[in-house]
Amino acid sequence: ANCLHTLTGTCMTSVTSGDDKYNLSLSNTNVSESVQQMLKTPNLCDVLLQIVSQISFEQNVRIDAVLVIAYCCQLQLESNTFRHEHASAIIATFCALLHSLPSLPFYAKMQHSLLIALTHVIQDSALNVSILREQHAIPMLFALIEKSSASVVVHSVQLLLPLLSHPLPCTHNDQVHRLNVVLNAWQKYEHDARVQTSLYCLYRKLQPLLENGADNMDRLQQHQIVKILNHSKLIEGQQWLALKNEFIADGIELTDADAKELTLKIEQYEKLKAQLVLAENSLKTVVAHKVQQNLHALTEKLKLYKAQKNAQIYNKQNRKGNVLTASIKMNKDEKDQMLSKSLQINETMKKVLGGV
Repeated sequence: ANCLHTLTGTCMTSVTSGDDKYNLSLSNTNVSESVQQMLKTPNLCDVLLQIVSQISFEQNVRIDAVLVIAYCCQLQLESNTFRHEHASAIIATFCALLHSLPSLPFYAKMQHSLLIALTHVIQDSALNVSILREQHAIPMLFALIEKSSASVVVHSVQLLLPLLSHPLPCTHNDQVHRLNVVLNAWQKYEHDARVQTSLYCLYRKLQPLLENGADNMDRLQQHQIVKILNHSKLIEGQQWLALKNEFIADGIELTDADAKELTLKIEQYEKLKAQLVLAENSLKTVVAHKVQQNLHALTEKLKLYKAQKNAQIYNKQNRKGNVLTASIKMNKDEKDQMLSKSLQINETMKKVLGGV
């Protein structure tokens, strides 16, 4: 553990964490002799992968091993064959871990480090991208986007984008699922510009593949897609507005042409923003009306169910009463009494008619 911590300190320029946001930066400059000697260590990758895979080690130790692997993979040295020789084993081990780790805050940093390492492994390597696809990485990454924290979502999208450059054929259900994942994540992180920028990039990459998956969308989904497609324009408009405010605060005067162009861009931004707000308010009205309709339909169904239930109870009680009445009329004592009276009547009629 101490050795790994020392190696990680040598390899990393910063490892900071806070508020579920992690910043892991790898240093690729001024490679020391000790690092070059480390790359020559026999079975280095096998040892590190065993540490990563063993749950008996503390999580920080396993993360350090992941980061050392990531560092070794991204070193641009002619003598560095680490990534080329071990890419397949690294991808298989890291994907197996990402498949098995629960989407809980405790494991967020581990997921984050694995995603960064895989990004370095596949960088500028079509072969490694293919190997990663074979590990069912695309559905795994969409699952992470659906369930994980904001930081993990951003790095999942970063790893997913090169995989979708040459996507494998997928079914209509897969297309619909991917679209729903993106839209749900967009709504979940509505106030996180960093996540929304990543989702914007992902949607633009998916858009050519979603022609069939976009069928039968409701108005809410259509509105979310409009917001995604206009995300870059909104960000750009916010930057123009902030620039104008800075000019005013600093007392900077623009030329007439520059001022006119800046005003035009801000007006376009304000117009687009107003259109989206108007569409959203209209959508809220439609949704409220739809909720009222659904509530009314549910009330009518409950009334019908209650009426049918009462009718069943009434019919059941009537049937029970009839059976009890028939049972009283047809019991054994009354049958004997009726038979006796019948015999007496027969004897009386015979005597009246002169019979024996």
